[in-house]
Amino acid sequence: MNRVSNVIKEIKKTMKLFNFKKKTIDTKYLKKTNNFFSSPHNFFFINGAILKKLEILEIDQKFINSGIKFLIDHQNINGSFDEWYANENSFCASAYTGYYLSNLINEKINVNFKEDILTCLKKLNRYLDNKSNFTNLNQELAKFGFQSKFQKRYDPKYLNLILKKTLEYENFEYGGIDLGYLSVNLMILSDLLTNKFNNKLFNIFKYQLDIYSKITNNFKNFPNYIFSRSSRIVMLSGFLYAHKKGLISNLEFDNTYQNYIRSLKNYIKKKDKKYLSFFFSGDFVNIISVSQVKYERHNLKKKINIIPRYRSFIINKDKSLNFYLANSNILALNSKKNTKYFFDTNLNYLNKKYIPKINERFDFYGKKIFSKNLFIEVKNFKFLKKNLNSITYISKYIGLGNFIKSLGKKLLINHKTAKNMASYRKISFHGKKIYIQETIIVKKNFIPKLISLSLDKEQFYFSPTSFINKKDLGVFLNYKKKVYNKMKYSIHKISYECS
Repeated sequence: MNRVSNVIKEIKKTMKLFNFKKKTIDTKYLKKTNNFFSSPHNFFFINGAILKKLEILEIDQKFINSGIKFLIDHQNINGSFDEWYANENSFCASAYTGYYLSNLINEKINVNFKEDILTCLKKLNRYLDNKSNFTNLNQELAKFGFQSKFQKRYDPKYLNLILKKTLEYENFEYGGIDLGYLSVNLMILSDLLTNKFNNKLFNIFKYQLDIYSKITNNFKNFPNYIFSRSSRIVMLSGFLYAHKKGLISNLEFDNTYQNYIRSLKNYIKKKDKKYLSFFFSGDFVNIISVSQVKYERHNLKKKINIIPRYRSFIINKDKSLNFYLANSNILALNSKKNTKYFFDTNLNYLNKKYIPKINERFDFYGKKIFSKNLFIEVKNFKFLKKNLNSITYISKYIGLGNFIKSLGKKLLINHKTAKNMASYRKISFHGKKIYIQETIIVKKNFIPKLISLSLDKEQFYFSPTSFINKKDLGVFLNYKKKVYNKMKYSIHKISYECS
């Protein structure tokens, strides 16, 4: 397949960003600006070893070995690995380390310290065995992938649990769906199915592929940024496997491939070595493996009718609007050429930002959409970042992993709902034009003179895989705003046209 040869070119291009003459690409650790090692930076060494064996890349074996050895030498005493701070005991980093390392045991890879790898995997298995993280299904699947390869079998109870959680698809990632991480799920599942086929696992794969199909309008539009985590990563190997199994057409695969190339180029342009190492390197390996699968004919039977909290509206044959109500201050306008994103207005008051995030109502009448969104209060991140850095530094010596996790969840993930304010939105269609009216109502226990509105085209996300490019932003035309003070309320009316 020509697409595979093109991906190999992209792999070689991506590899030019990496310097295997050092034991790690974690530059912050090397420069001692961080006092701990972040393990995902070294996943590229593991996957690089397999790509070398497959004769895709030419890399000096001693540099590959030194990077893998450096990774396992930084395993915590309890068997875990760190990603964001010292003594973090990260489920995510630990699960993915095991998932990637286990390939070196099953593959005939030229590594001269396989006993060290086996010891590392045994410690990892003990650490992860009684832990789960189904609030991040991609991480749980990485653990499942690791243990399945390490134990050389699919645990039937674990497999049934994966199926059960797959059917609860409205809560895949942090209480919602994420298009990017859904592609990671498909990557892991296709990897496992390529190694050892299992009918139940194949059905799990088809369920998750069906969800992806529904969200992308049969692989035509990819509104990544509106979802709960809004990650901009895209893995290809799961879709290549689906194509090999006859589950998606040539056109559907081609559309997904173009989306994948855009995602990969974004990360190359940003020189984001961590996530190129973390996810893309594993996907590179899996693409080569899946490309060897023989073509078969299967039908992707549509089993899922409605995706909770996801709404899509066809405006005309060229345009559609997408909403995700777990991230209700943003909409995606899809056309044949691209997807443009439009953000609601934020409110600023006394050095705090308020974002209309929680959807209370969403109604559609003919050519009009009405919604009511409540605001969340977003903390001062500069203050948090400064102080969290101090705490994470101390963690190397005292071990504040659980405390930092609890603090981070409270401050960065679980936000307070702002009282006494709400945002009402009306969206109407006229021909090819889309008009939006926002009405923000604030009770006057907020001092009106200290309230300001901002259309900063930013949204609070704690995910580092979330970013938006300027070219992705929609254009506001005929933007107008007025302020009224009535009785106990301050009323802000905003209107504009989307283009």
